[in-house]
Amino acid sequence: MFMNTSIKLSLDTRRMTQNGCFPIILRLTHFRKTTSIKTGHYVPEEYWDNHRCKVKRNFPDVDSVHLLNTLL
Repeated sequence: MFMNTSIKLSLDTRRMTQNGCFPIILRLTHFRKTTSIKTGHYVPEEYWDNHRCKVKRNFPDVDSVHLLNTLL
């Protein structure tokens, strides 16, 4: 049996916080049904790389962007 499941990191631009950041979510798709899971991390849209699905290196609000991307 072949399972059709995928997971992708995404920025939820539908839900902006008061400080202008957006939540980073996991988009889980299984047999064409999709759900979103919050990661608990927020970044402004200009610091999110949609092509690579990760936080850009010049994000100033964290000590180590590499560590954050690895955690995600």
